Amino acid sequence: MARGDIDGRPSSRYGYSRARDEMFKATCTPWAPWHVVRSDDKNRARLNAISHFLSQIPYQDPAHEKPIPPKRRKPHGYKEPNYPYKVVPELEWREISCSWSIGMTQTDTRESSVLIWSAA
Repeated sequence: MARGDIDGRPSSRYGYSRARDEMFKATCTPWAPWHVVRSDDKNRARLNAISHFLSQIPYQDPAHEKPIPPKRRKPHGYKEPNYPYKVVPELEWREISCSWSIGMTQTDTRESSVLIWSAA
């Protein structure tokens, strides 16, 4: 008798896959769907998951007035110290345009702009 037959757990990779597939089929609903993230490339998988989950949240920019900052105060005798600060390197940001899709089909595509960076 196989181990999976004794304690009810699958004994092979394919057994786990079958159990997973049955679980998806039984529990995936329109209200609470399962989403599978291909994870051969872990960093890309994380970004894809974050992007997908954020795309599921309806968002509209709130209407607001642009704030007007107060006038800058005078230094009143303050001078910058001569100290060797450890400065975080500044990145160069640029905007690119891209299209992305939502859902299982490619019919619902949207245009968006993305900020990317590179070391200055």
